[in-house]
Amino acid sequence: MQNTGRLDGPRRGERRHALPRELIGKIVLARFLEKTPREVEEVVQEVESAPLFLRLTMGDGGGRTPLVRHGRLRGARFLETDHDLSPRVAGTLHCSANEPHLFYRSQALVRQYFMDEGLIAGETGSAGLLDGEGLALRRLVRMMRLVNTRNRLSHAVLWAAVTRQRAFLASLDARLLYPLRHLELASALAVEDDGAKGLDPSRMSRIVRSMSLLLPDGRELPVHRLFPGERSLIEAYLRDVLLEERKQVAAGNLARPFADMALAAKISDRTGLSCSRRTVAYARKGLGIPSWRERAHLGCYLTATENFSELYSLKRAAARAVVPQTPGVYELRLAEGTIDYRMGPCPVFYVGSARNLRKRLLGHLGPGVRNRGIRAHVAGGNVLFRVMCVKKDWRSEERRIYTRFLGTFGEPPRCNKLKP
Repeated sequence: MQNTGRLDGPRRGERRHALPRELIGKIVLARFLEKTPREVEEVVQEVESAPLFLRLTMGDGGGRTPLVRHGRLRGARFLETDHDLSPRVAGTLHCSANEPHLFYRSQALVRQYFMDEGLIAGETGSAGLLDGEGLALRRLVRMMRLVNTRNRLSHAVLWAAVTRQRAFLASLDARLLYPLRHLELASALAVEDDGAKGLDPSRMSRIVRSMSLLLPDGRELPVHRLFPGERSLIEAYLRDVLLEERKQVAAGNLARPFADMALAAKISDRTGLSCSRRTVAYARKGLGIPSWRERAHLGCYLTATENFSELYSLKRAAARAVVPQTPGVYELRLAEGTIDYRMGPCPVFYVGSARNLRKRLLGHLGPGVRNRGIRAHVAGGNVLFRVMCVKKDWRSEERRIYTRFLGTFGEPPRCNKLKP
């Protein structure tokens, strides 16, 4: 018996098997959920500028009920803005009394179309439609349904995430993040909120990846950061433990840095999470933190700079009065506040060296400073400095101190663009 089965697909003239209509609908919806907020705005603009949209939203003047009414999601607020926002920004967060409030960037992101399905079905099948109008009308109705689903699900996800992460959003302290998984939130929303009907982890993941929120200070927060796993929390507490390590090493109370097993035990004690040595190793490598042997070899920045002078305000009078005209290494830091480096906060933003320390520091106060970061900080008037005189090999000493900073904080000083 001859085998007629083929594995090379249908030949010319033969029809391929069409996908089921339900599966096609799921694929189209999945792709629409991945659209950025700006792309959703463009779709809403396209829908509402179509000539057939007026036909659906207006009666005939003879008592005919409109087929479609446009409104907005219940409880959703928007704040139109003229600012050029990133395409991924869905809205802005405002905090009052430690309570975050979400305002969408435009009315399009809270748009809902209320449709009379019976009248819609009759209209799309009407014999009075011109050639091509029936297809265009069905496409328009399909786009409105996609907008409805996208806005309804994204609002449910954003509102739930912002509500559950209110403590983190009020302080931006990563240790206050609440462990939030897509599966758990989808199951909770299915019970809590009728507006989240049809939400599953896959759809939630697509929505979360496509959006970000604008914080009150102007920074952009990717929405996926509001869905941390245990590893994200372990990374946040790992920074705390390493800060404790750095202080103990600098004070001479710790002979060597903590190994991964000791880090895991300390994090478990603080969080109550089950934390293994392997988990800490993965988190440490993800943050760019060296092993305890490498940290011990590199040493601590605080001990490397113990021979520096006192701190002085970066002013011309102070530079002329206290800084000698000799070779050495110097440090620039913020007078107030700190910079968040990978392995902890630090006010230092630049480490440098010069043959003539006084001349170099006075040069930072002049108009010809090429380093934009230093220029911006100096213009703000909140910079401190300290120096260490080195008669020979001051460049080698700068490299040693730079390397210690790198090993202590996980990255170079913010304004050091080149490795010395």
